[in-house]
Amino acid sequence: MFFYMIGIMYLITKNLSDLFFPTLIYLFSTILMGLFALLRKNEVNKKSYYFVWYGVIAALICDSISVLQIFQSSKILYPKITLILFYAISQYLIVRGILEETNVSKTDSVT
Repeated sequence: MFFYMIGIMYLITKNLSDLFFPTLIYLFSTILMGLFALLRKNEVNKKSYYFVWYGVIAALICDSISVLQIFQSSKILYPKITLILFYAISQYLIVRGILEETNVSKTDSVT
């Protein structure tokens, strides 16, 4: 996750000017969301975990497209459609994963 943030910042740093710190905070919060999704691994069932994790990956792709399109004018095919597509997929998968969630208790398996 850290290398993702470093890579994106490397690509767009020269075009940020006054928006360096807000963009850094935005990317940091996106990575924090990914880390929180990873921390769910042993606390919820696998189906919920993977739905949320794939939703977070789609959100990272969406954020990457957005940042690159704004600050680098990259040549992404159909950027608006791609952005909305990954955003919708991420929201669907995250909500679906939360709805599928059941707690996995280690004390229940012992008794």
